[in-house]
Amino acid sequence: MTRTKKYLDCFIKMAFFSGIIFGLFMGLMFGFGPGIKSGIIFGIGVSTVVILVLIPIDYFLTRNLPAEALKVNQNREIHVKGDFEKVFEECLQTLKKLKYIRRIYPLKDEMTISARTKISNASWGEDIKLIFRLNNNNIINIDIYSTPVMKFTLLDYGKNFKNVENIAKEIICALEG
Repeated sequence: MTRTKKYLDCFIKMAFFSGIIFGLFMGLMFGFGPGIKSGIIFGIGVSTVVILVLIPIDYFLTRNLPAEALKVNQNREIHVKGDFEKVFEECLQTLKKLKYIRRIYPLKDEMTISARTKISNASWGEDIKLIFRLNNNNIINIDIYSTPVMKFTLLDYGKNFKNVENIAKEIICALEG
C-alpha cells in the first residue's frame, strides 16, 4: 500500500461515512433535502480536518518507518528453539515487563497469549495476540499480532507496527539472554 493510496482512502471514507451519518440525522430532523445538504457540508468539513490535522500527524509519525508500517493490522512471525513450556513462560514474563501492556490473558492449553495495551495519545489501545505453533526439532513459531481495539480505525500512527517489532525484539532478547 502506498502512502498516497492510504491517505486518499482515509479521506474518502471519513468524508463519506461522516456525511452519511450526519445527513441521515439531519434528514430525520429537517427533511430529505436539508439532510443531504447538511451531510455534504459536514462530510467536506470532516475531510478538511482529516487533511489538515490527522494525515500530517500520521505522516510525521510514520515517515521513517518501512512501507509495511502503513497497514493498521500488523503481524510478525519469529522462530525460536526450545521447550514450549519455557518459551511460553518467557514470553509471558516479557509481556509483563512492557510498561504499555495493560492486561494479559495467558491460555497455555490453547497455546496463545492475548494482551491489551493502555490507551495512549495515538489510539484507544491495541489487542495483541501471540500464537505458538510447534514444529519439528523443538522449533516454535510465534505469530505476533497487533490490531487496534476500535475495529474501524483508519490511521494508527505506526503503533501496531511498533508493537510487533518491539515485542518480537524483546522476546528474542529474553530467549537468547
